Amino acid sequence: MMQKIILKYKILFLLTLCLTHLGTYLIAYGQYPVVPSNELIENQLKLAVLDSQKKIPDLKDLRKILFDDEVVPQYRRFIRNDQRTVEGLKAEVDFDAIHHFLSFQAPLFKEKALSPFLLAIKLNGNCLRCQESADSMGPFIQGKLEKRGFISQWLKPVEVKSLPLDSEEELTSLIQKKNAQGILIVNLFSSAQDELDTVGSFEDRYFIQLSVFFSNLFVQGQKKNFLAGKFPNEIQSSLFTDLIIDLGAKMVSRSSQLQGIKEELKVEISQFKDFMEYSHAKNQILSQLNEFGVAIEEREFSKGQVVLGIALKDNKEAVKTRLEAISFELTSNSRMKIEVRSF
Repeated sequence: MMQKIILKYKILFLLTLCLTHLGTYLIAYGQYPVVPSNELIENQLKLAVLDSQKKIPDLKDLRKILFDDEVVPQYRRFIRNDQRTVEGLKAEVDFDAIHHFLSFQAPLFKEKALSPFLLAIKLNGNCLRCQESADSMGPFIQGKLEKRGFISQWLKPVEVKSLPLDSEEELTSLIQKKNAQGILIVNLFSSAQDELDTVGSFEDRYFIQLSVFFSNLFVQGQKKNFLAGKFPNEIQSSLFTDLIIDLGAKMVSRSSQLQGIKEELKVEISQFKDFMEYSHAKNQILSQLNEFGVAIEEREFSKGQVVLGIALKDNKEAVKTRLEAISFELTSNSRMKIEVRSF
């Protein structure tokens, strides 16, 4: 009996020895993949994003700064897919996300760049413990906007109190009133946990949601859970990055749609006394033409003159008539001129 047991262990030992040598041989000759460490995987993913800059057009000046300072540190967000193969790790970079992220920056038109970008942190309900989180988030989003060339302007507490969170019409009205380029809103609120779960303590849950309205485009980010207190930098960056990628995607999509539309009108606005008067005229045109579903872009800039391109699929004559009426209303008591022409 004892001899059988000894024989059994000898066989197991020899089998183990053979498998060990076989594994060493396969690894040495590249026939069996070595499982990389987590650190090695992360380094390879980061390197893939770094190398992607060679394929990104016009990556210079502010775009290069944003790539180095914000894309590379968040390399995981810009990897579409990664696979472990016999040859090693293969990473697919999400070039669309990078392009969308870099699309959001202050306009090159110097006078327009002086127009502020509104900021607001809205504490919903009795979320007293959200204040500490607000104190942490405020300087972060302000820094992010100013890094992209915008001039930030915080809304007054009384304005924040009545601030609409999802009404594009009311946000447009506020932006026009402030002669601003857009607005970024941080919404912080709590919800009693016992209303959401039947298991757990009765402490409050806290949520954050970011929204942005810019260039007549509105994007509302997803609601995220958080613990009351200061936000870690990686969470702040993730929330902001996701929001800007979604906004950039809408901006790129609209630009692509403009290129496919042949019916266009040209509006020349000239002899305005200052940027505030021009901004008011442009905002009036935007609001008055909203029902026609047109897309408007600033095409040409020169001293005292701006040319707007208005792309539309139909109702060209109705839009032209409306523009002429707006022109008459805006210039009747001003030296400003507005001319409507077909391309």
